[in-house]
Amino acid sequence: MKVNKKELREVLRNWDVQNKTNKLKDEIIEKDELFPILESISYYQCARLWEINTKIELESSNEEFIELEWTEKVKQTIIKMTDFFVAQNENDLETMLYELWEKIEYSLEKKYLNLEEIENWKLIDLFEKAEYNLIFDFLKEFNKRFKQELINDIEKLKG
Repeated sequence: MKVNKKELREVLRNWDVQNKTNKLKDEIIEKDELFPILESISYYQCARLWEINTKIELESSNEEFIELEWTEKVKQTIIKMTDFFVAQNENDLETMLYELWEKIEYSLEKKYLNLEEIENWKLIDLFEKAEYNLIFDFLKEFNKRFKQELINDIEKLKG
């Protein structure tokens, strides 16, 4: 869906962005329980970067309307963000192993990994793949809800 940049700018200007980002993150993680709560993943930072990226996209576009849909450019941005978060992870071994199994369990449920891969891959490869899938899915869900909030508020603005 394409939205008018002027309207989008107005909505973002009126948002308490930190509150909105926290609300969406809490809704996804705590209320809907779509993802495991893990020390190694800052869902808030992921969500905050997503909001900042939207503002950058808004300001860098020369078009009157910008696209809010899941585009290849959005996907590549999420991949870069996910790579950053996976690279930042530094936990003690006990926490890392606990979280690794949580992430692997999530990846098995979603069919991102299979038992053969778990048996044959190195531990670090499993960790990175499982964490990548978790962050990627969170950002996809956050994007969907963030976009819907924007659309709802743009519609309210139009009256």
